[in-house]
Amino acid sequence: MFWGTLTARVSAVAGTVLTGFPLLAPLVLGVIFAVGSGRFLFDFLIPGELFFVVVAGALLLVLATVILRRLRVAAGILTAATIVTFFATDLVSQATGLSDGRTAPEGWPLFWVMSVYALYVLSVVGLFVLGILVCRVAFSRAERAVPSAVPPAEQGLEPSGEGDGRPAT
Repeated sequence: MFWGTLTARVSAVAGTVLTGFPLLAPLVLGVIFAVGSGRFLFDFLIPGELFFVVVAGALLLVLATVILRRLRVAAGILTAATIVTFFATDLVSQATGLSDGRTAPEGWPLFWVMSVYALYVLSVVGLFVLGILVCRVAFSRAERAVPSAVPPAEQGLEPSGEGDGRPAT
């Protein structure tokens, strides 16, 4: 039981950090660049560039949810949505001609590619929120499983003779 709880906790925290890093990296790098140059630049493509980091975090979250037996469906759906929308972004960019430069990056082709990419980023945000929820479950379940340090007699319970801590009848 201890190793399962420990594995779930480590997987939940690591998965949350790995899924949150691509979301926070553009902000942190933008602030660092703004301090140095005086201009704030936001690279919104970083979550897509760090796709494998997101997938690693998603797989760790799936492992944690399987061990905890909670939020498994949400983890599976969000992981699948993240992977599908990432590759759908590439497929839409190829279909519209934006990936090879046949089409200018404007109008409806750009709208469709950016819309699918926005869905990808939303699914990564969903994974990050799921990671926070999984961390809450992982750490709260372990606290409830710890037996009380107060002896049964101090809780107002008299041992019934069977050693189970029930009130005497």
